[in-house]
Amino acid sequence: MLAPINLTEETYSAPLASVQLTKESATQPDGSVVRTQPPLKHPGAHLLGTDKVGRDVLVRAIKSVRTGIIVGGTGNLLALPFAILLGIIAGYAGKWIDDAIVFIYTLVESVPSILLVAAVMQVVTAWEATWQATSAAPREAIVTANLRLLCLVSVLGLIGWVGLCRLLRGETFKLAKMEYILAARTLGVSVPRILFRHVVPNVTHIVLISLILGFSGGVLAEAVLSYVGIGVDPSMASWAT
Repeated sequence: MLAPINLTEETYSAPLASVQLTKESATQPDGSVVRTQPPLKHPGAHLLGTDKVGRDVLVRAIKSVRTGIIVGGTGNLLALPFAILLGIIAGYAGKWIDDAIVFIYTLVESVPSILLVAAVMQVVTAWEATWQATSAAPREAIVTANLRLLCLVSVLGLIGWVGLCRLLRGETFKLAKMEYILAARTLGVSVPRILFRHVVPNVTHIVLISLILGFSGGVLAEAVLSYVGIGVDPSMASWAT
């Protein structure tokens, strides 16, 4: 679909330019050497110009939407079950179960997320380099890029559930004291039925709001991490590159 505008050059060019941004040496018939800007292969065809390897910036920006949606959306969906399950159980059960879950998410949150992501991605990078150097059949570049993307999404998902879990714990703790839930418990309604019929529907608004905010945060996190070199593979389109 992007083929008509996915045109490449040799190096940098300005938006809608007809010559390269950089100069090259050219030898004149009289033997003198002058510095000129070579013409582009596709003059005026690059709305936002090209990058250092000649790729169209507009095409790269459009392709980067896919990466942002995958990281922002999949990372949040991966964190959602942990947050809902642990948050509701902690708020409803209380006592030592609540203490244990609070200890777990406090421990996860105590580790700076940027350092945790950097450590995991460095391990993945080192492991992949070792594999490529020792394996008889090295992986293709696209496989390596997808593996790195999968690891990034997994790490962001495993550390992104803490905030929503804390919110759901507090809301569930409040709901557990409501009269209709106390009446249900008095009538002998089972705990799973109370949670699914009375608690979960009343915390759905928190989940939806957190999911939307978390999506935008995931897109921003991907851009920042890729900008500092610990995000997606450099060959994959990203708003950071």
